[in-house]
Amino acid sequence: MCNAHLLRELRYFEEATDGHRWPIRLREILVEGKKAVEAAQAEGLSKVDAATIRSLLADYDRWINLGLWVFPERPKEPGQKGRPKQEPATNLLRRRRDFRTEVWHFLHDFRVPFDNNLAERLVRPVKVKLKMAGGFRALGGAEAFCIIRSLWETHRRQGINPFSTLRTAFAGAE
Repeated sequence: MCNAHLLRELRYFEEATDGHRWPIRLREILVEGKKAVEAAQAEGLSKVDAATIRSLLADYDRWINLGLWVFPERPKEPGQKGRPKQEPATNLLRRRRDFRTEVWHFLHDFRVPFDNNLAERLVRPVKVKLKMAGGFRALGGAEAFCIIRSLWETHRRQGINPFSTLRTAFAGAE
């Protein structure tokens, strides 16, 4: 779950649901969790203390439930096919309630980032290539592009000059 996207959604509902505190408090609680992880990492700890986790999750559950009290789930009407249409706020709150473990995974496992911005940044060049250049003409070109991008990013992150890696790779292809 990307909490950066969740924060944006909550900001939208903060503006759309005039005067409601639940989106504001849910945003604040998520940011408190992010800061708790950063503080624990700065202290060299491998986890956030249990009391902080319990407090954050209890506050989160309380505000999710308050939001669902304000925007309750509509029951299925007799004879109705499919699920009943819900308010957008109800859908957001239900998703956050049902996927609570995934939303807060970053709090329990420091290898999990608060957001997926890194993943999005890594996918962006492929999307730009598809949009700006009109895509790939053949599957082989797409595969080659992805292999080169993968090598480039892996070596860049390992502190290896990606240009020298590509020079070496293409020198062997002659």
